[in-house]
Amino acid sequence: MGKIISIVLTSVAVFACNAQSIKADFSKKGWISWKSSATIAKSSHDKTVGRTAPGALKLTIGPKNPLKKSICFLHHLPIKPGKSYTASIWYKTKGTASDVKVSMSFQGLDAKRQFLNNGVRGTSKNASEEWTRLIYSVKIPEKQFKWDKAAFLLCTLGASNTAEGEIWFDDFEFQEDEEDEDE
Repeated sequence: MGKIISIVLTSVAVFACNAQSIKADFSKKGWISWKSSATIAKSSHDKTVGRTAPGALKLTIGPKNPLKKSICFLHHLPIKPGKSYTASIWYKTKGTASDVKVSMSFQGLDAKRQFLNNGVRGTSKNASEEWTRLIYSVKIPEKQFKWDKAAFLLCTLGASNTAEGEIWFDDFEFQEDEEDEDE
């Protein structure tokens, strides 16, 4: 029970949240990580690096990580079918190949946080030693491809096909887009 309370308090401390907006400055870790078996990598919270203030999520990959093995940070974001959302995250890399793709991806989940198996959506850009922003907007369909059962988007932050290097993520934002009154 104490662990559950700690997780809830951490989430409250890390996220400024209302029904329409979630922001994370990563002054505390806040997100969990996942990695495939045989991945040579670790996730951490870097208290010294940050885009606007100290604190960022960090992936340390390799050396000699198998290229098809991955690690990512993840978080569940509440959504409603028929609504549109925009997410953004800043990242920077050090010691990765220049063609490594850093990504922010999304998958639909039901109210029990089970995968709806209706595809992966998202965006990616090449590695960069300067803070670079990823932005992605999505409209959640109301009735197609099981989206009517969606209650969450699983957001993953990671990189593909990298044998080594460091990747930092900071200043995450997720918001429901305002409705266009002309529609």
